[in-house]
Amino acid sequence: MKLLILAYEYPPIGGGTGQALERMLRAWPKDTGWEIEIWTASPPKGVVRNYLEGVQYLEFGCAKKRLHYWRLREQLFLLWKIWRKTLGDDPFPDAVLVWGGWPLGILLLGALGEVPSLLALRGSDVPGFSGRTSGPFWRFLARRVWKRAGLVTANSPALKRMAQLAAPRQAIEVIPNGIALPEESTFKEPKDSWTEENPLRILAVNRLVSRKRIDWILTAFSHLPPKIRARVYLTIAGDGPERYRLETMSRELNLQTRVNFLGEVPSEAMTHFYNASDLFVLASEAEGLSNALLEAMAHGLPCLCATATGFSDIDDATLRTDRPERIAQQIRLLMNDPERLTEYGDRSRTIAANYSWEGVAARYSTVLKLSIEEVKSNENP
Repeated sequence: MKLLILAYEYPPIGGGTGQALERMLRAWPKDTGWEIEIWTASPPKGVVRNYLEGVQYLEFGCAKKRLHYWRLREQLFLLWKIWRKTLGDDPFPDAVLVWGGWPLGILLLGALGEVPSLLALRGSDVPGFSGRTSGPFWRFLARRVWKRAGLVTANSPALKRMAQLAAPRQAIEVIPNGIALPEESTFKEPKDSWTEENPLRILAVNRLVSRKRIDWILTAFSHLPPKIRARVYLTIAGDGPERYRLETMSRELNLQTRVNFLGEVPSEAMTHFYNASDLFVLASEAEGLSNALLEAMAHGLPCLCATATGFSDIDDATLRTDRPERIAQQIRLLMNDPERLTEYGDRSRTIAANYSWEGVAARYSTVLKLSIEEVKSNENP
C-alpha cells in the first residue's frame, strides 16, 4: 500500500511540526506494508536535508528564503506546484496523510479528497491559534477542508477544543506527540543550592516568533532582585524573526550577561542543553503538545508552562504561569525549595515515559488502514 504524506514543513524547514513528522517516521512500524512517499518543500539553496532510509521524497521548489518562517507567497507557490503534480499523479496513493492543515490540506478539496485521508492538525493550522490564520475566512476554509478529510486528528485535547470552536460538528481524534526517552545514565544529580559560579540554569526552546512570548521570560528576569538574578542563567535555543528584537530587549534590560541566545540547535545536540539545565520554561500563548516540552520532561526537568495541553497527567506535572511576574515568582519559590524542584523533575520523567513515538506511529498506521477498509466497505456494501 502506498501512503502519500503532504508535509509543508519537514526538517530542516520549520520547527516542531516537521520535527514531529520525522521522529514519527523513524519509529514507523516496519512490518505494516506501507510504501511511504513525502511531498514537501525544497530547502533553500545550500541547506542539506537528511533523508530517512525506506522513505521516498519528492521536493518542490517554492523560492523558500528562511528555514523557520513562511511568507504567504511561498505557501501559495508550494500549494500550486503540488496541486499541479496531483493532476498527473497516476495511480493515486491508497491513503493520504496531510501533516498540517494549511496550506496543503486545501488539496483535499480536489480529486485527492476522494482518497482515504487523515488530516493531522498541528497548531498554527487551527483558527485562533495564530493571528496569521484567524478570522471568518480561515474558519470557513478550515470547516470545508476538515469536512472533506476522512479523519481529523489533533495532538492535544487543548488543540482539539480550539479547533471545534471553528467547526463545532467536526469529529476530531486526539493522537499526541511522542518522545524518544534518553538513557538514564545521562541524568545529572539534582542541586540543593545555586551560586554565581553555579547558577540555576533555565532553558527555553522555541521558534523565535511573537506567539512564543520569549519577551515574557526576559521581563520575568528583570523582575528578579539583583542578588537572585546573579544566580540564574537563561539559555534560549531557537531562531526566528523575533531574534533581533529579543536580543535588543535583553541588552536594554541589562541581562546580556545572564542570557545566551544559541540560535538554531540541531535536534541531536539538544540533549546536552537539556542535561545542563535545571528548569524548562514554555511561555507560549498557544501550543498543541510541544515537542520541546516532552523532551524537557523526558530529561527530568521541572517545567513551567503558560498554556495547558489538556492532557491531565502532563498538566498536573507542570507548574502554571499566566504572566511574567508569575514566572519570576515561581523561579524564586523553586530556588528556595530545591526538594520541590527535584520532585517536579522526577514527576516529569515519569509522565514522559508514557509517550513514545513508536506508539504514535503505530496508531497512525492503524487509523489509516481502517480508513481504507471503511472506504472499501462503502464501495462494496
